[in-house]
Amino acid sequence: MPESNIYGKDLALQEAYASHLTSFDWDVYMTQTFKHTRRDGSNAANHVYKTLEEKFGAIRAFIAVEPHYLDGIHLHSLIHFPEINYQRDLVGRLKKYCGKAYGFNHIAVARDQDQVSLYCCKYVVKGNDFFYKGEPSAWKYVDKWENKV
Repeated sequence: MPESNIYGKDLALQEAYASHLTSFDWDVYMTQTFKHTRRDGSNAANHVYKTLEEKFGAIRAFIAVEPHYLDGIHLHSLIHFPEINYQRDLVGRLKKYCGKAYGFNHIAVARDQDQVSLYCCKYVVKGNDFFYKGEPSAWKYVDKWENKV
């Protein structure tokens, strides 16, 4: 019998999804709870990603949907931007804009790629919806260690 995570789901499957996600660079981890109840995960993910892309220049996002205990859903996202020079400034602007537009959020620099990927993937193995957002070219595998000394 496969080892289970704390949710009784297959830990190996969760780790496999997380390993896939850690093969990409992520700049920001975001949890977005909506001030107005949303139940359609695809619609919510599309709407939030469109904002991230148009207003902030995001080029790739992995978005997992979680049913919210008070009703509706909220999103857990990993987001990549093409050039990040001022991550703290970006995080502050994201918090302010998305907070006003959508409601409560938690947004932070994705310092520990393994942990944020594993966290997002727990919603995948629970059977929740998840979405890959961005152009296919933004999802090409990149060797993170190539050209690094």
